[in-house]
Amino acid sequence: MRHGNIIVSRDGFEVIRLDGMQTQSMKERLGGLLVLEQIKTKQALWIAPCNSVHTFGMKYTLDLVYIDKNKRVCGLVEHVKPWRISFLLRAKAVMELMAGSIHNLNIQLGDSCIWQD
Repeated sequence: MRHGNIIVSRDGFEVIRLDGMQTQSMKERLGGLLVLEQIKTKQALWIAPCNSVHTFGMKYTLDLVYIDKNKRVCGLVEHVKPWRISFLLRAKAVMELMAGSIHNLNIQLGDSCIWQD
């Protein structure tokens, strides 16, 4: 797992800086948060390439931010409960966040998301 920052910006201005973890292998992509402790406020797991998420076996609810090929937010799904599937075909990456984060951090469609080491 690679660690860094995820910068979310709107109209060229930084809105949010998240403590990020990024998957490095197929095993990490498949395991995702199932093999990690529950993420905290202002933390996110960046999974790429990815356009779908399952929460089979999860013990808590997630928010999902789908990111397109231009690193823009193209989909937002709040409060995904355990034992669900979510997908967005045009997405190239997904950020998994603690439930309520999309609302609390005011993440919006069209925001830019950049991974920073």
